[in-house]
Amino acid sequence: MSAEAAAALRLGTTVAKAAAQMWLGGRRREQERRLDMAGLIRLRVSGLRFQRGVHRQFEEIADAVYDRLAPYLEREFRGLDEGARQAVLDGVCDTFEAADLSDEAVLAADVNPAEIVRRITGTVRPPAGLGEAESRLYELLFTECVEYYVRIVRGLPVFEERALTELLGRTTSLGTEIARVLERLPDRSLFAPEGTDRDGPITKRTKLNLPGVRVTIG
Repeated sequence: MSAEAAAALRLGTTVAKAAAQMWLGGRRREQERRLDMAGLIRLRVSGLRFQRGVHRQFEEIADAVYDRLAPYLEREFRGLDEGARQAVLDGVCDTFEAADLSDEAVLAADVNPAEIVRRITGTVRPPAGLGEAESRLYELLFTECVEYYVRIVRGLPVFEERALTELLGRTTSLGTEIARVLERLPDRSLFAPEGTDRDGPITKRTKLNLPGVRVTIG
């Protein structure tokens, strides 16, 4: 596996785990930050069959993020040495895992990825030791992952354990639906940070299906 593919896989898993934490519990307890996705699902979902099904759904979501990020990283990592790549990757993952991405935080930011990024970067210490090129890539990659996260949590149904049978029995998986959403996002780069072929901004008026919350903003 190439360095770019490994990085995309790690980032995809990080984003999917954060979405699973939001879906399964809303607020992230400190001890849950240290659990992998399988451990988190075992904690919150009863029954081996349901646990395996939910895990598959979020693995597919991680794969959807991977599919978006792998070509992005192959392009943007070009010219960076291995140490610089690792520093950028660690910085994005560490910031993402330390950030407040709870339903309350997302709602407080009007479900606006740019505002979520602004609030997180105002409260979480940025990675130290990055050069100018690495810092710029860190900022763009973190923003990209937050955009994916918001799109994912908007697409998740309200978690209700009694509805798991229906959810897991659907012919179209969550991962497939999320992949279609991410495919419509613009292609961003260091030279086009706003992206090309934009799929329209996330407006302030949007219905959220967050854990225990059904809210229309606007």
